[in-house]
Amino acid sequence: MGIPLRPSLRAEPGEFGLARCREVRVVFSLVNTTRHVLLLDFPTDQHFEVAMQNSAGQRLFLWSEDRHFAAVASSVVVNPGERLEYEADVPTREMAAGGIYTVEAFLPGHPETTSTILLSPQ
Repeated sequence: MGIPLRPSLRAEPGEFGLARCREVRVVFSLVNTTRHVLLLDFPTDQHFEVAMQNSAGQRLFLWSEDRHFAAVASSVVVNPGERLEYEADVPTREMAAGGIYTVEAFLPGHPETTSTILLSPQ
């Protein structure tokens, strides 16, 4: 059984051209759909991750790659009906027009929270 959070992921802008857009903002939301307070535990102070890969499965971006996180356990409390929201900017420099790119976001240590979208720049 996993965490009863409803994940979703969206890109802003949803449609974009590479000539005008150097990065795409992704917004990862999770809603507590229960009537109970949820306590999410994390091994570090990193609370979310975003990754992008091309259609061949090659990873092109990992949000945490150039960030440092304290190696101390942390927690987040999510009240009933409450939403967590995280944002990250995904660079477009390795994208090609017409290509298909998979972006996924999740809470580290909680794979059941994964949400995925496809990006296809013009």
